[in-house]
Amino acid sequence: MTTNIKTIYEFSEITENDRDLVGEKALDLSNISKLSIPISDGFVISKNAYEFFLDISSIKSNIVDMLSNVLGENDIEKASSNIEDAIMRAEIPPIVEREIVRAYSKFSSFSDASLSVRSSYIIEGKEIIDENISQATFLNIKGIPELMLAIKACWASMFEVDVIKYRIENKIDHLKTSVAVVVEKMINTEVSGLAFTVSPIEKDPSKILIQGILGIIDGIKKGEVNPDSYKIEKDTQKILTRDISRQEVMFIRNPKSKSQSDALSTINIADKWKEAQKVDDQMLLQISKYATEIESFYKAPRIIEWGIEKGKIWILKSIPLLGIEISDQDKVEEKIKEEVQPIAEDVIKEEHISEEVVEQKKDLPETVIPPVETPKEEIPVIEKKEVVAKKVTKEKEIKTATKVYTNITDIELKDSISKTNIDGMYIYADDLILELKVHPKKVLEDNKQKEYIDAIAKKISSLCEFMGSSRRVIYTLSHLTSEDFMQLESGVQFESKEVNPIIGYRGTLRNIKEIELFNMELEVVKSVRNKYGYKNLSLMVPFVRTPEELTEIKKIISSSGIKRSSTMNLFLDIALPSNIIMIDEFLNVGIDGININLDYLSQMLLGIDSKNPKIQKEIELNNPTLIKSIDMILTSSNKHKLINSVTGPNITENLELIEYLIKHGVNIINIDVNDIVKIKGEISKIERSLILERSSD
Repeated sequence: MTTNIKTIYEFSEITENDRDLVGEKALDLSNISKLSIPISDGFVISKNAYEFFLDISSIKSNIVDMLSNVLGENDIEKASSNIEDAIMRAEIPPIVEREIVRAYSKFSSFSDASLSVRSSYIIEGKEIIDENISQATFLNIKGIPELMLAIKACWASMFEVDVIKYRIENKIDHLKTSVAVVVEKMINTEVSGLAFTVSPIEKDPSKILIQGILGIIDGIKKGEVNPDSYKIEKDTQKILTRDISRQEVMFIRNPKSKSQSDALSTINIADKWKEAQKVDDQMLLQISKYATEIESFYKAPRIIEWGIEKGKIWILKSIPLLGIEISDQDKVEEKIKEEVQPIAEDVIKEEHISEEVVEQKKDLPETVIPPVETPKEEIPVIEKKEVVAKKVTKEKEIKTATKVYTNITDIELKDSISKTNIDGMYIYADDLILELKVHPKKVLEDNKQKEYIDAIAKKISSLCEFMGSSRRVIYTLSHLTSEDFMQLESGVQFESKEVNPIIGYRGTLRNIKEIELFNMELEVVKSVRNKYGYKNLSLMVPFVRTPEELTEIKKIISSSGIKRSSTMNLFLDIALPSNIIMIDEFLNVGIDGININLDYLSQMLLGIDSKNPKIQKEIELNNPTLIKSIDMILTSSNKHKLINSVTGPNITENLELIEYLIKHGVNIINIDVNDIVKIKGEISKIERSLILERSSD
């Protein structure tokens, strides 16, 4: 890299001439900072760094080769996965890394702060990038190592599937697009909102419209919170109207999550705050002043995003407020919704999703507490396919930071279950294989793979549709024992009897060795995601004995065209003592989450057969050995910032254990479907107690 190529820009030094180097987002922040209006500390890594990285790492020629002959969806996904992997494996050139470290070190506020790292795509000849292009964002980044990884992830996001498709569809050269990276100290806003420098409904340039809510601005963007509206006269700075909306809930940010999509928790607001004015008059007038100055600079109407943290107003960004050529009131309001949409946070392409319990900050209103709702009346017994659901509860939704999942063994029962309080679902390949009653090798022998794959894919798709696109479905790959397989048609023909089948030829080892059968399982997953279009399906890898097995199975999954992304997470089922003893080695292989399988762990650690009625009562989930093991697992998983899930028998009967799990960072608990309402209410109480406890520290 020659010395005359600039890599790092502070906001204060960016000019209009630098737009094609730093992107629109950075230029806007620079313009605002030059007006002496407070923005967050930060800097920009220009597109020069990205392009130099591609050149020096020889990735550019590989990109050309891999994208020159892509035809269908599978080709694009494979190319995307390979390019992103290559970028994440490559080293940032030392000269670039030194400049980033130097820029980071200039801001004393960065040492203890969480950072947001955002991509800013640049296409030659285009000032505004199409909103359909996803822009990667990573949150709560701390320290140089995490920052370097986040920067590479932003660079890699240039080759996400949807970005590649956009360029192909719009006939844009893949190498004529570039990316800058905006690094900022995160602002954790207690109150936030929008300012329209022209009141959009009246189209009156003499008035400013300010909207405000408690919590972060996602409440407005998601359309789930009605904001207060305040009108202010520009010339006199007089507050003309105050339209106060009742606010029942607020969004707060998870201080540990790296991703935008799952970084939020919704909590109830105490009664005395629900109808209070969200922004006091002094703050309103200051926001109005800032908005007027920004509009004057641009000489055009703007939509401005703002937030208040610890009594200080911060301007987060601004975009043009486009003209409204409609007089009909309803259409005008609809137009406003369309205008506001582009300011929504950049869509995340995260390395993993985190759903950790939100830690209450001292600067949040102390009266804000999570919701505790009382279940409503029960609906009588429902009977279907000779299986009786004990009861289905018509319930009011209970929102908790800890997600509550369930598994439905009989898929047809899903239609008789209220999903109001179900946050996600586990499904198991084993259940589906047993239901089809034929050994997979017999399927291969009869050349009926297509029918077999489609039968399973349709069942999984049914559950993915039931849960909706926003709720994760975790599909556990097969780990049947040889004894289980022998019960199937032709099972005796293909299986050998084992003395100890539970610790025999099964799980990941079997899937690696019998690759043809495993590929059928992977084709099921691809069919659900690509043929049927359900992207909310993630994978669980079960019964993994060694880190080497995990590495190998990951390679097989990736080479099949299934890649980890914001919607496809890879979980490791923690079921064996080796998973605990070698926990760091397993997690270093690279996964998105873990599931603590209390059933298998209790058997393997305590030497107790849970299926033997004579001794199954001896399993105590509070057993010191089990608790110590859970603590070791969660300590390591939290260090790696993974999603923590727990499944196990009788967990609903042990509220003490549930509280322990929540305190120690468990994000997902698997509950029997009939216990969901009761346990979610208990979880809500536990979370309320924890938040109040933390707020009083």
